[in-house]
Formats: sequence, C-alpha cells, structure tokens
Amino acid sequence: MQPDKEYELSLQSIFGEINFKKYSAIFGGVFLFGILFGYVLFPSLFKGLIAKKIGLKPGTEIRELYTKVPFPIDFRMYIFNITNKDEVTKGAKPMLQEIGPYYFEEWKEKFDMTDNEEDDTLTFNMKNTFIFRPDLSRKGLNGNEIITTVHSLIMGMALATNVDKKPMLPLVSKAIDGIFHNPTNPFWTGRVMDYLFDGIEIDCTSEEFEAKATCSVFGSGEVKAIQPTDRENIYKFSIFGAVNGSGIGMYKVFRGIKNFRDVGRVITFNDETEMDVWGGDECNNYKGTDSTIFPPGLKKEDGLWAYEPSLCLSIGAHYERDSNFQGIPAIRFGLDFGDARKNEKLQCYCLDPPHDCPRPGTLNMFQCVGAPIVVSMPHFLNADPSLLYKIQSGLAPNASEHAVYIDFETITGSPVNAAKRLQFNLDIVPVPEVECMKKLPEVVMPLFWVEESASLNKTYVNILKYRLFLVLRIVALIKWLCILIGGFGTGFSAYMHFKNQNVVTVTPITKVEQKEGDAESVNNKVTVHEILDPTKLMNKNEIKK
Repeated sequence: MQPDKEYELSLQSIFGEINFKKYSAIFGGVFLFGILFGYVLFPSLFKGLIAKKIGLKPGTEIRELYTKVPFPIDFRMYIFNITNKDEVTKGAKPMLQEIGPYYFEEWKEKFDMTDNEEDDTLTFNMKNTFIFRPDLSRKGLNGNEIITTVHSLIMGMALATNVDKKPMLPLVSKAIDGIFHNPTNPFWTGRVMDYLFDGIEIDCTSEEFEAKATCSVFGSGEVKAIQPTDRENIYKFSIFGAVNGSGIGMYKVFRGIKNFRDVGRVITFNDETEMDVWGGDECNNYKGTDSTIFPPGLKKEDGLWAYEPSLCLSIGAHYERDSNFQGIPAIRFGLDFGDARKNEKLQCYCLDPPHDCPRPGTLNMFQCVGAPIVVSMPHFLNADPSLLYKIQSGLAPNASEHAVYIDFETITGSPVNAAKRLQFNLDIVPVPEVECMKKLPEVVMPLFWVEESASLNKTYVNILKYRLFLVLRIVALIKWLCILIGGFGTGFSAYMHFKNQNVVTVTPITKVEQKEGDAESVNNKVTVHEILDPTKLMNKNEIKK
C-alpha cells in the first residue's frame, strides 16, 4: 500500500467488487423456482401421472390387478359353540365357547367384463373363492370338530314369520315338525364344515301339505343358502357353500380414465341404480366403490365408502388417526354402526323410527335377507351393553382383536393394511306357536364372526417406498433447499446492496508540494489524517485564526 493513500475500512472495502443487486435477483429466482416447482409444477405433473396410471384401461397393469387380485385375502372364521343348549331351550342365558380361527384363502376375481368407452364405464361379475387351509388354522382344527349352534332353518323360519307374517305361524310350526321330524329343541349339532360349506341335510320327502309348501320354496332357488342334491327332495343348507366360487352379481362402475376420482365408483348393481331395501333414499343409494379399488387423493373428511351386496348397504368408514405401515405414511379409517335412535341419517335402517331401530352398535338385516339376522362387531364391541348382559359367558370384546380398521395410503389410493371384522347374530325371542321355541330367552345369539384381512406384501411396499416416496422425498428436498437458500440469499444480498448505498467512499488524497502563492490553499486542505483525528483539525483552525 502506498503510504500516501488512505482507505476507509468498511464492508464496501471487503465486498466492493460484488454486484449485490444482481445476486439478489439470482437468489430470488431460486426462491421462486422452489415455490413454483414444489407447489405448482410437480404436483400438477404428479397428479397427471397418477390419473394416467389409475384408470382401468384395458391392457394396463392396474386393470390386470383389478381383474384378479394376485394374492389371497386372509379369511378367518370363528364359530360360537353353545355349551348349555338344554338350559337355553328352557330360557337360560347362553354359555358360549369360541372355536377358531379356521383359516381360508380368499381369492377375488372379476369375470364377464365389458368396457363402455362412451360413458367410461365397466360392467362385470365378481366371485370369491375360499380354500380351507388347516395348516394355517389354529393348531388341531381340521373342520371335523363337533359344535352345537342354533338350527338356522328352524329358528329362521319361525322367527321370520313371527316378525312379518304372524298369522301363518301355526302352518310354519307344522312344516317344521314335518321337515325336521318333530324336533325337541331348535339347535343343531354336527361338523363345522357341514355348517360352513358342505351342508346340513334337509329332508323334504314329507307328503304333508305344510312341509311340501315350504320345500317348494327351497327348490325354487329363492334361498341361496339352500342347494339341491343328487337325491330327489333332499337339499343341503350351508353358510358359505352356495356363494363359494359363484357370481355375486353384475356391477357397473366408472373406469376412471376420464376422471380418475371416479375410478371404481359403483353406478348400478344388477341393473338397478339404487336399492329398494331400506326406508329412505339415503340408505338405498350406492356409495363408494366395489371395495377392490379406491380413488387417489382421498381426504380425511370424505370417509371411505364401499358397497357390500351381501349386506345390502354401502359401508362407510370414518377417519380415526394418522398411521404408518412399514415406513409408508397412511391414515386409519374405522367402522362403527352408530345409534340410529340418535342419528337421523341412520333412521332409514329402522322399521319404525325412532322407536323400532337397531340397537346401538348393530344393524338389523331383516329387510335385506328376510330373516332376523343382526350384524355387529365381534363380541358386541362398541354395542349396546345389554347385548353382553344377556350372554352368560364366552364374550370378551376388545378393540385390538375385534375392531375394523383400514390403513389407507391416500396419494395412490392404496389400502396398505386392513381388517374387516363382522359378527353375525340371530335375534331370538320365544315363539309360543312352535313347541320347541316356547321358552327361549330373548337374546341376540352370536353365531359366528369373520375376519378379512390383508397387508401389502414386501414387493408392493418396496414399490411405494423406493419408487413413489423416494421421488417425493427428493422433490421435497429440492423444494426446501431452493426456498431456504433462495430466501436467505435474496435477503442477504438485498441487505448488502442497501447497506453499501449508505457508505461514504473516501478518495485517497495525494500530498501536493507547496508553491509560492499557494499558502492559503494549502492551509485550507483537509487531509485524511485530520478527518480521522479531529484534534488536529481543531489545532489547525486555531493556528489559522
């Protein structure tokens, strides 16, 4: 540094060559890119990609998965064995013993599929095929266990008539005596597999008028659970035998190619645009999908809806909490049948609202199946406490084993972990017109409960984690880096630019040799040293005076 030059120490002397205005513009561009890319451009591109992938277009991977689920659903069944049938016949509280689980593979497949390009719909039938797996059932269970349960036909015929056509009870009583050979109690004892799939034999060889009239209904096919055999006038009744591997009915749903938010939504079932079962339009409408696919982008407040033909209703699950499945963020939906007496939206499920309504936590299926079947959560979880009180032993409800839940990944619309659990019960009352049912207690008798459960296997978990969510994490990282770096850089550059605008730049002063006649001008010069040392300036002024 030349001794005759002086510089002011300031930020300008350090950053004097930097154009902060230019850098402020650059960092501002980075900040805006982060905002636009993270919140506008990528979401729009991603939404378009999801919409393209989710539509049920023929030949696509999603269509193949939709047509046939490539893995079995876990299907478990628990049977309630009645251990004191003689006492119950006389009016005592039932003592129950839960037996299970019996494990089945449930394979879901759609067939007779027809595309309609014009309205972007798809029609199909669907079937569920059950394969018993004793090796995966509770140890020692093979389906040959002997149980005692209510005789579904004896009680079903009498109780249904008692509800709907009471004057015909004497005829039904004679029919029961003729078909079931004057039973002394309304219970059945036999093999588990006969009850579930193989069938309980029904002897319709009686020549009595009442028996023949009733058996003509069995032979008409109106009761799906009753199937003919290769012997004349001999039929078989089972819980699942008739539906195993057979079509459920014809669905018509949206394919979701034109509007991905409609994918899988049920439009008609068996050519009907709504049901004609319940007492109001709200309960008769089809809501949601066929339960094998759901639209992406689902919101918590929307709930999760699916139409279930076997129950004649659209089931709605509500948001419970945020959840996580093997590192995949999800939201959990749960199911509760509620209380129709207090909720006006549910009163279309009542026979005579608000007085004759299902008990809290249950749904009366009489209008759907023509029998006093009551659906609840297993062990009457979250149901009217009086239902438990009327069972002497054998029930112990708890949420971890008996609640319904679905962990749902909302971005792709994928259920990643789910368990649907339902208990089927018979609403029993004494029927004086039927000899073996005169003294029965008033009780909602548990028959069995089932659990359908599925979890996304490792292959699909990895696809979501390492294809979808890895991309989303990278995008989020880029977005926030751009926002943070751009925001900080813009702020700092702007600060430096305006700071340097206020700094006084002092030009170095070169000493000038004094010449004759210039004494006054020299005396009037102020040097940098004098500016930096005010005492020298004061002394100089005094000398001048």
